[in-house]
Amino acid sequence: CKAILTMDSFSKHDPNLIIQAAEDRKSSGNIEGAQMIYEGALLEWGDEAREGAGGDELREALATLFLAYADFHRGNKAWKTAMDTYEQAISDPTSGKVGRVFLEYARFAEEREKLVTAQKVYIRALVGDSEQPAAVTDNQDKELLWNEFLVMMRRKNP
Repeated sequence: CKAILTMDSFSKHDPNLIIQAAEDRKSSGNIEGAQMIYEGALLEWGDEAREGAGGDELREALATLFLAYADFHRGNKAWKTAMDTYEQAISDPTSGKVGRVFLEYARFAEEREKLVTAQKVYIRALVGDSEQPAAVTDNQDKELLWNEFLVMMRRKNP
């Protein structure tokens, strides 16, 4: 099932349309084309979010798209690029408030044996640092992140 990508696909903020179109490009061997689809949507949706459009729906769509793009890089074994994509996602003023973005990044860092990075991701989400307050404010997200952080710490420090 080939996804037909139009400018309307971008404006509807449906990450599944973008992901399918990128996967179609990838499966036809056009990795660069797939990247351009992700990057184009991320840029456009990010601009719209900064202009105040979309609200929670756009925030969730943008988070989903960032995570799919990071997963795309993971699938291509482009570990550094995946890490950079996660970093972009948590640094983005819109998706950087979504707990699952931090959770997926921290889990990826832990998988890659980057434990200090994983710890920093959790801390940035939950407590913040000297320059920024805690990024995640949703109580359910915070509870999940604290639990995952503690599980990771126990697993790594028995």
